[in-house]
Amino acid sequence: FKLAHKNELSTIVDGVPTLDPTIIIVDSIAATITDKQQEEGTSNNMTGATRAKDLGETFNILNPLLAPANITLFLINHLHEDVQTGITPKAALLRDLKQGETMPGGKNLLYLIGTNVILRRGAKLKEDKEYGVDGSYINMVLAKSRGAATGKERSLIFIPEKGFQWDLSLFDYLVDLGRM
Repeated sequence: FKLAHKNELSTIVDGVPTLDPTIIIVDSIAATITDKQQEEGTSNNMTGATRAKDLGETFNILNPLLAPANITLFLINHLHEDVQTGITPKAALLRDLKQGETMPGGKNLLYLIGTNVILRRGAKLKEDKEYGVDGSYINMVLAKSRGAATGKERSLIFIPEKGFQWDLSLFDYLVDLGRM
């Protein structure tokens, strides 16, 4: 996506009343490179502020064009340890980030996204114990949403060879609620 083609892209999107639902997955934000970086020959090793500014500019232009085109954009971002340079720790950017955690892309990117889901590896599951599977809990929390309650954590059961186990995850949730 080139910033220079904003008007052209906008005309294309306006000309098509409804597109088939489309999902675009970008993995990962930290690995993306903007056209500006490519043209200037810079890499992802630029300063965090410059990179955040470039990403912010890109998504400021891209975001309003996606909904009318029936496009959902999933951005995969990874939690990083925030480098602390002062005596007092910095406040977390989102309430569900732990102290000392940060995400690449800067504050602008966190503001622009509509929904932010944080996944963290939880306790391990052993085949001879819980549910008879060898895997782990993945704790999922809705950290930001423009249309749903945030802050509630749910555990999903993940088996590396098979992926997420929705039936076991639902059963585990019902057990937590005391309904099983």
